[in-house]
Amino acid sequence: RYKDVFWEIKTIGPDEKLQAIAEDSESNPDQAAKDIMELLNAYPDFQPAHIFYAEWHYKLKSYENALPGYQSAFELGIARAIDYLRASLAASHLGRHRTALAILQEAEAVLPKKSMPGVLLFNMGCYHTRIGRHAEAIKYLNRALLAGYRKKRSFLDDRDLDPLRSRTDFRALI
Repeated sequence: RYKDVFWEIKTIGPDEKLQAIAEDSESNPDQAAKDIMELLNAYPDFQPAHIFYAEWHYKLKSYENALPGYQSAFELGIARAIDYLRASLAASHLGRHRTALAILQEAEAVLPKKSMPGVLLFNMGCYHTRIGRHAEAIKYLNRALLAGYRKKRSFLDDRDLDPLRSRTDFRALI
């Protein structure tokens, strides 16, 4: 009698495959890199794989790979606030400040107001300053304070805010 081997094949879905990749990513990064690309090709609409790919590259400071990974993930649906923050920081590291601002504006549009952390609003103020929109920057810095962002050192030391330091509305904010 022959054994039907097809019944003994164990299949796993994209969630289980991604979990296995994550578990192996530190001990065998080359294989994990191949596996994540294989997963993305097999399941191009699986947002968690795009997020994982982007986060991995972000942690490696490979911003030129992280940014498109995040952007692909955002096209598939709403992500977490931290994903929008990291995507904007990746764009900023690449000198794409308008892109960084656009990413945070997308977060502001899709996230519930209570899910919009002050750090995102603070960074929106920084990006507005970088592109010369100082009045908008002040507006977002005030919103960051109202959202609970209280890191005074950030307001005092962040070089992005240097163009605002002579403004009375910025000094009042401090």
